[in-house]
Amino acid sequence: MKGNVGRALFVGVFVGMVSLFKELLNPDMHSLLSILLMLLAAIIGYWLGNKILMRRKGEKNNNATM
Repeated sequence: MKGNVGRALFVGVFVGMVSLFKELLNPDMHSLLSILLMLLAAIIGYWLGNKILMRRKGEKNNNATM
């Protein structure tokens, strides 16, 4: 997938997984804390997605030059 679409899908899946674990571990969390946790998960997911997708893009460029 291309840059922004792949990153957005990765962030969405990452936030969904964090949300699932949050509900399993602490279903009665205050809504403000829940929103802050999802915001933090989105930021971390964006950062991780950027690292993973950029590494894959770099590997493809290295393979194309060989």
